[in-house]
Order: sequence, then structure tokens, then C-alpha cells
Amino acid sequence: ALERRAGERLAMLGASPDGGSYATGTTTFVFTDIVDSTATTAAVGDRVWRTGLDRHTSRVRALAVVHGGRLVKSLGDGFMLTFPTARSGVEFALAVQTDVRESPFDVRVGVHTGEAELVDGDHIGHHVNLAARVSGAAAAGEVLVSDVVHTILAGTRDLLFGSPRTLDLKGIPDPQIVYAVLA
Repeated sequence: ALERRAGERLAMLGASPDGGSYATGTTTFVFTDIVDSTATTAAVGDRVWRTGLDRHTSRVRALAVVHGGRLVKSLGDGFMLTFPTARSGVEFALAVQTDVRESPFDVRVGVHTGEAELVDGDHIGHHVNLAARVSGAAAAGEVLVSDVVHTILAGTRDLLFGSPRTLDLKGIPDPQIVYAVLA
């Protein structure tokens, strides 16, 4: 009975009892990162930094739930999250940027939609890497989306995008077109 329950729990988390993985289908990946966290920590001090980071972590978790997302993992001072749609991922990203306006730091956010595998509760694959690189290319206070996300959401009239930018992203074989979300 214990092994059956463990197998059921592993399946819920995306892993099989024998260590295999399951394809997740199309998922929107969001990466966040606090910009210049080392310099900010030095400027405000460890205690103030920790208080701000704790608040930010709580807010990111809450905003993820509100927007139907799942926090996959913490990445030091950033996060990897998944969302069921491109719109929910972008709306979450915009909410994070609004939320941090009164904090002592700036955040960059990248959003990409693609296929990946779920292994032991974590997503792996090219599209996860691409989402992380899009985030790394974003400026402080910016939400940057891949061409795929832009294409999915381009027909909506309530989101505004900047002009396309072509970037060479580390480890990604071809130049990528990205767009800043303006509102």
C-alpha cells in the first residue's frame, strides 16, 4: 500500500516510480531574477536585504497562485515558474513588476512557451533553457517574451509590445526574436 501511494504521489509530481519522466505538453515558462542583487545587498545590508527578499518570495508565490501558475523552484534570488497559458504567464510577470516598484530592487522577467519534460517535479529541455535565456536578456524592470509568446498574444488588444529585437542567446543555436511587454 505504501509503495502504491508513493507511486501515485510521484505520478502527480511528474515522475514514475522507476525514475522515468512524462512529457508535459505545451507549457509557459517564466523566469524571474533580481537585478544586481549582490550590489543591492551590499548597499542595504544583509538584514534589510533578507526582509525584502522574504517579502518578494511570499509575493511571487501568492501571485503565481492567483495567476494559475506553479513555482517550480527557487534560483537564489529568482524563480522558475510554469503557467498553463502564455497570457497567464505574462499577466503574472506584469503583476510581479508592479509589485516590486516599492521594493529596494529591480526584477527582470522572461516568458517563453514550449514543450518540456517533467522529471522529479522539475522541467527540463530546450524550451526551458530558452525561457531562462530570454529572462537573462531582459533589462531591469522589463518583461521580455519570446516570439512564440508574442505570436500567441498578438491578436489581443489589451497587451502592448515593443518593437521586435533579434538576440543571440548563449547556447541557443539560432538568433531569437523577443519583445518587451509595455503594458
